[in-house]
Amino acid sequence: MKPEEKEAYFDQTIGQTQASLVIPIHWDNFFVSLAKPTKAMPQLAEHTDQVLFELVQYCEKHGINTLVQLPRTSFDF
Repeated sequence: MKPEEKEAYFDQTIGQTQASLVIPIHWDNFFVSLAKPTKAMPQLAEHTDQVLFELVQYCEKHGINTLVQLPRTSFDF
């Protein structure tokens, strides 16, 4: 996915929700109805480590807090 496509994707998901905190926890496609079988996210998730880095950068740029949870961990608010 091209950088401008990723930026647009983040705008359409994170930006549209006006989130103050982003905790990436699943990788299904948000643009497919849950009434249909779940589909994987588009090519965005091919390189998860890089995408998470870019997601954190996007959030920092827009003043949004990010919590990237380590596998097999939990947290309380």
